[in-house]
Amino acid sequence: MSSDDGLTPPRGKRRVVIPVTCTVHSATPGYTNLVMRKLDEGIELDPHADQCCVLLLDETAAAALRHQLGEWLG
Repeated sequence: MSSDDGLTPPRGKRRVVIPVTCTVHSATPGYTNLVMRKLDEGIELDPHADQCCVLLLDETAAAALRHQLGEWLG
C-alpha cells in the first residue's frame, strides 16, 4: 500500500488499540482488541483486530459518535 491510497495512516500516532469486550462471542472481559486508525478518508474501527469486519466512519459519522459518547459519559 502506498501512502496516497487512503489506506495507509498518515504520519504520527494514528493507530490506537483499546481492550474491549465482545458480547457476541462471549469473550473474556477486556480480551478483545478494538483497533482504531485515522485514515485520510475517515476513522477505521476494526473490532477484532483481524480485518474480518471493519467499519469506516466519515467525518460526519465520527463527529456524531464523538457527540453521543460525550452525552453518555458527561
